[in-house]
Parts: sequence; structure tokens; C-alpha cells
Amino acid sequence: MTILILISVLSLIVISMMIGMRLTAIRGGRITILEQPTLFSSLQEKIDWLAVIFVLICRDSLKFIFLHTLLLLRKVVFYLKVGAIRVEKRFVRVIDLVHGKGAVNKKGAVSFFLREIKDHKERERIKNKE
Repeated sequence: MTILILISVLSLIVISMMIGMRLTAIRGGRITILEQPTLFSSLQEKIDWLAVIFVLICRDSLKFIFLHTLLLLRKVVFYLKVGAIRVEKRFVRVIDLVHGKGAVNKKGAVSFFLREIKDHKERERIKNKE
């Protein structure tokens, strides 16, 4: 929206400058009113060129913006996917340790505690089978 307002103001300024230059040329005596082409015919070519340039600039800028938006979105989705996989792996590891699956490899207070829980769970299974 702001681009359209900016372009409208810019075109108004350009048209005002062109009319002002014509008026100063007429008042300065460089051109007479009879030699002067009509305002429409003098502005038509310049307005057409401005329209062509405007369309080309808008097309190229929109291509640039959309392309980089898609590339950025692709990177964001990739990083979200990687983050979700990492979080899922951490939760799976914690759940497996709590349920007694997998071996406890690290030495330390927590690993010792988990190993004790695993051993106790196996002993309870054996007691319940008997």
C-alpha cells in the first residue's frame, strides 16, 4: 500500500515538474504557444515510459521478494524439523531409560540410580513369574 502511495506522489511530482518546465519555457519566450504541442501529446510518451519502467520494476521486485521469502521459509521449516527431531530423540531416550530399555553406560549417581531401578524391575518380573 505504501508503495502505491509513494509511486503516486512521485508521479505527481514528475508531472508537476514537466508542466512547470513547459510554463517557464513559454514565459521565457523559448517556445510559443502555437509551437507547443498539446499537454496530452507531450505527456503521453513520458507517462507510457514511466508505466513500462514501473511495471518492470514491480515485476522484478516481486520476483525477488517471493523467491527470497520461499527460500527463507524453506530454511525455517528445515530448522523446525531438525529441532523437532532432536526434541523427540531426547524424549525417547528419557522414556526408554524410565521403562528400562537400553543399557545405562555412564557412571555416576544418576546412572547408578537408573541401573538400580532396572535391576529392581527385573527382580520384580522374576518374582511375579514364580
